[in-house]
Amino acid sequence: MIRKGLITAIPLLGMLVGILIFHNSRCSAPNENDPHVIQLKKLASEIPVYEGFQKTGEKVIVKSTLIYYIVYYRGSATFPEVNAFYARVLREKGFVSKKDSPPGTLTADYRRGDYEIAVEQSDREPDHFDLVFEWDPE
Repeated sequence: MIRKGLITAIPLLGMLVGILIFHNSRCSAPNENDPHVIQLKKLASEIPVYEGFQKTGEKVIVKSTLIYYIVYYRGSATFPEVNAFYARVLREKGFVSKKDSPPGTLTADYRRGDYEIAVEQSDREPDHFDLVFEWDPE
């Protein structure tokens, strides 16, 4: 009796493992050849880097309906200085500010079509800044 249940459970377990592997690969493993990843990296290459910033890393995150390309920087500047620079640069490239951030907020979001760019400063490490390039179709 136990043997029959075990034989039935093995294919179900295999199917469950397959579904989990597929889900994890779709949600976390970036496909560098995805056209949206390529476009986000191209967009990032067209945006100038704030003077004095040093790139410390990058990361691609792929989810079912969103794709992020995050570039990490370190530099000595204040968020208002960095945000003013990117507000001007991004406006020149056709991006619009999504909303005015409340005073003290360390994030600003800009949008053009299906693409968003967020300028962020770490609240724990004030010399860490991120540019988050996002494909987010509306």
